[in-house]
Amino acid sequence: MDLAKYDVLPARQRRRTIRLCAIHLTGLFLLLGRDAVSQSVGKFRSVDVYNQYVTGTAKDRWQDPDDIISGLHLQPTDSVAVISAQPGLLARRIAPSVANLYIVTSIPSGVAQLQTEALPNVKVILASGRDDPKLASNSIDKLVVQDFLSTLDDRTTIYLPRLISAMKSGGSIFVIDFYKTGAPGFLPLATRLDATIAVAEFFLFGYRIANVYDTLPLQFFLEFKR
Repeated sequence: MDLAKYDVLPARQRRRTIRLCAIHLTGLFLLLGRDAVSQSVGKFRSVDVYNQYVTGTAKDRWQDPDDIISGLHLQPTDSVAVISAQPGLLARRIAPSVANLYIVTSIPSGVAQLQTEALPNVKVILASGRDDPKLASNSIDKLVVQDFLSTLDDRTTIYLPRLISAMKSGGSIFVIDFYKTGAPGFLPLATRLDATIAVAEFFLFGYRIANVYDTLPLQFFLEFKR
């Protein structure tokens, strides 16, 4: 889809066009999410079971980090940023393949182990809040935002502009989050990010969908470029 023609539209018409694009994309994401419904998991028996589910090898079974790495098409010269509450699952796989890896999180416990490992090309950024990723402007080739955008109430006015300012020209933003279905996850269904809303919000900043990956059974996995 060529979005360049939308840049000359009045703001009101541009917003209407974006809403229409999002509506047309709904069917696509419903198809991608159908398998997620069938693979739903019941209530967790304890906090320990939940923690095992969202971290470590149990998480590998449903959010295969190798599938994610394959979609990133990493290059040795890349500077990559990962924004996630639990970044370790990806960080250890990404770090050996890139020049620089920045891990952004507001949860210190999520990076404690990575800090002790002292990986030479990894920098951990502890963001003080949910309004600033604290990434330098024009510094990132590939940005992975995992299970995070859905936790932000007002993304388009503050967070996304700051996030996008960190991207180099031609860089890719990858968004991974839970479908709004019965699939288990960190947030209740009602508070999860609808994939079509994510598409519409990135359209506001000139980003289009470059790839839709259907390799994750419980989550959508989108690549945006402009």
